[in-house]
Amino acid sequence: MNRSGLFFLSGLLWIGLCHCTEVRLQSGPMVGAVAMRSAWIWARSQSNQPLTLRYFPAKESSPVRETVGLQRTDGVVHFELTHLEPGESYEYRLLQNGQEIRPEHQQRFTTKPLWKYRQNDPPDFSFALGSCHYVNEEPYDRKGRPFGAGYEIFSSISNEKPDFFLWMGDNVYLREADWDSRHGIYARYAHTRDLRESRAFFAALPQFAIWDDHDFGPNNASRSFTLSRLTEAAFKEYWPDFNYPGLGIYRSFAWGDAEFFLLDNRTFRTPGSVRGATILGEGQKAWLREALTESSARFKFIVLGGQLLNSEAVFENYATLPGERTEILQMLQEQRIRGVIVLSGDRHHSEISRLERDDYPLYEFTVSPLTAGTFAGSRENNRYRLPGSLFQDRAFGVIELKGPADRRIIEFRLKDSSGKTQNSLTIKAKDIGG
Repeated sequence: MNRSGLFFLSGLLWIGLCHCTEVRLQSGPMVGAVAMRSAWIWARSQSNQPLTLRYFPAKESSPVRETVGLQRTDGVVHFELTHLEPGESYEYRLLQNGQEIRPEHQQRFTTKPLWKYRQNDPPDFSFALGSCHYVNEEPYDRKGRPFGAGYEIFSSISNEKPDFFLWMGDNVYLREADWDSRHGIYARYAHTRDLRESRAFFAALPQFAIWDDHDFGPNNASRSFTLSRLTEAAFKEYWPDFNYPGLGIYRSFAWGDAEFFLLDNRTFRTPGSVRGATILGEGQKAWLREALTESSARFKFIVLGGQLLNSEAVFENYATLPGERTEILQMLQEQRIRGVIVLSGDRHHSEISRLERDDYPLYEFTVSPLTAGTFAGSRENNRYRLPGSLFQDRAFGVIELKGPADRRIIEFRLKDSSGKTQNSLTIKAKDIGG
């Protein structure tokens, strides 16, 4: 064969190899917030080529829909999936230049159920929850023993097959090299999301999130942090949802016979020494009062980055600001808000607190950390802690709401990184006014 023929064959081989080169994402995909007829899918691309997404009911021979991604910052792409049906399972596939990106894991989600005025009993469902997710990156970590570990916890969570996951803050840990620039902030968010062990977890489980100081800014950061609008933008791009407010991240969503009130303990927070100090701010507190009062949900979960009930004034929990803590507790009683349970993170240990009140006991489930280091809660004298509920290792929680309408219960289980149950508690709806 002459030289020109060799060049021709080589060219054909090169074209064929280029055509067959596998297209990959930088990170993701992730299922974001899910509604009854819509859902968000998140991805981060490693090229400037536009992404599209095909989605279809998991049932065979179903029609396929396609949507173009909304390009955000630093390669982040959001897809809003519409024309969905309540309580249905869907699969999705990402494409670049018409070429499908081969799924590494199952890419499926289920929309929220529609049950009111259609059946007597609410649907049973479960959700998992946790906080404090640290992913090591040696050049930017502090010296000594690595702070992050136990990444297998995400496989353990997926094995529980919850309907969704609830992040309670410190979902990423901004370091000293990160929080003083836009590039540093987005680089930290990107690095955390790219953890190999969490990819299957993100690809098939709806995600709802609040934040705390480490994904907002420096340790113990307040509203004085000057780059907070940048961290807010990064948060909203990495946790797509339907109903973010104009300022801050507080909002609510319903699932089954429960409503979740996701609070923002950073955007409006004043330094503790400031006169008239606040954690939530007057506007957010007014919203919370009105939203709780108008809620028709049987169970109302207040989700907060720091603890509400712990009696010890430690870290940045509400015992450090007893005036506002009392204000919130009084509001719950004055407005006769029934069926309230508090969910919190931050503390690097887990525990259950119970506050006895005139109407019904108020419970708080604190679950922390997922992959960050631990802190010895045994040093604290939290007089509201249920005996035997303290767990001082990495953990996640699972909450299941189940049973017929007249015998509805909440079952809480705390599980370690391997998925082994460490403690549990069952609460009857009637015992908390639900």
